[in-house]
Amino acid sequence: MALIESIKKVKKNRLKLIFAIIFLYTAIHFAYSGVYFPAVHAEKIGQVEEEIVPLAGFLNGGKFIFDNPRQYGPFFIMVMTPFMIFHADKTVFASALLAFGYLLTVLAFCICYKYIFQPDGKEEKRIVFWLLLFLWANFAPLLYITTVRNIEIWELFLICLGFLMYAKRKYFWTGLSFAAAALTKMLPAIFIFYFLFKNRKVFFYSVLSILSIVVLANFIYGPNIGILYLPFLVTRAVGSKTWAVTFFENTSLKGFVYKLFGGFRTGSSYAFLLSPQGEKFAFIAVTIFQVLILSYLICMALKKNVGKEEEMVQFSLVSIAMIILAPIAALEYSTLLLFAYSAGLYLVLYKDLPKYMYLLYGLSYLLIGSFIPLSVLVKAFPFRAINAALGNTKFDMAESYKAYCIPLFGFILIALFFGLYRAWNNKKLKVANIAK
Repeated sequence: MALIESIKKVKKNRLKLIFAIIFLYTAIHFAYSGVYFPAVHAEKIGQVEEEIVPLAGFLNGGKFIFDNPRQYGPFFIMVMTPFMIFHADKTVFASALLAFGYLLTVLAFCICYKYIFQPDGKEEKRIVFWLLLFLWANFAPLLYITTVRNIEIWELFLICLGFLMYAKRKYFWTGLSFAAAALTKMLPAIFIFYFLFKNRKVFFYSVLSILSIVVLANFIYGPNIGILYLPFLVTRAVGSKTWAVTFFENTSLKGFVYKLFGGFRTGSSYAFLLSPQGEKFAFIAVTIFQVLILSYLICMALKKNVGKEEEMVQFSLVSIAMIILAPIAALEYSTLLLFAYSAGLYLVLYKDLPKYMYLLYGLSYLLIGSFIPLSVLVKAFPFRAINAALGNTKFDMAESYKAYCIPLFGFILIALFFGLYRAWNNKKLKVANIAK
């Protein structure tokens, strides 16, 4: 029996009590971490503050942008330009970005609720809505990104919009959505790679949109944000000497392997040490894993005549691969996985899955979303003993959680959830076809 049917069979008074507790916890958690904390920390603009320095210089002096400290893309610069009206007053500027982030979060949530879930009846609608709201409003990376006004929320919205447009078979708008996401910050470009094998029309419109945005940015802001942006980004991301790959916050596959080959030992800085020989072998190991993952995505994309559910699962796996394969992936990048977790919740509720799959989903959400405070979660790990043994005593508990790439195991678990679901579902379909 599907979980949603089991939930609907719970006595109404008991169900009301359960959802009242869920609502109370979510309301308190989000009111503090998602509203109060961002409002009283208006100075916490985070990485955006670094990126707008050259933009402010361009707007004040009219000179082309020559400095791009965090490699944010031309679409980010274009969207950010009108916000610079408020830049003179930092509090107003931060408030405008916060409001924009809330708007995009609500829109992304609504897309997931309406187009992933199609609940039947008022009771089912309430159950799905509150569970999905719990999933989003308690997702720690989203709350952090909201506080620092970072652009992962923009990318999340564009990924959700891209799924919506593809589900409606509006291929031009699908391509434009993923092009805009890739030119906000480059990670969503993996979807364009996926569409090279999945749908050539979307791929064509994506490339056309990228070229159009880049040429326009080149004309307005100069070549560093225009035609030189993509080559510059590739040189920073590809190869064995990726920028900041061994920094303690990097929880990607590449970060984990590089740290592992260095013995998880740091020097005086917060970056892990790695010898030239270790770097060479780490790069080879990472490349093998990356080729295997990309090969799986290609085989998946080549599967034709699939339904909406399989497309949703494929989009989820691509978004997870986007984080795992990234040269650098901080924990807050997990915000981009909210589409995948929403799709996973649909499968958890509406499919009679093997019990181990519920465990994979729940444990993954705990390791990444940590709906309980991170300060509580980290106490489950023996980080003090590990740091003492390795000489990494500079790390506190929360830093250790990232330094030893614990979130990566959450990424792997949610990838396994979807991958095993595809295998389980395909087996069911084959059995059903044989029975016919």
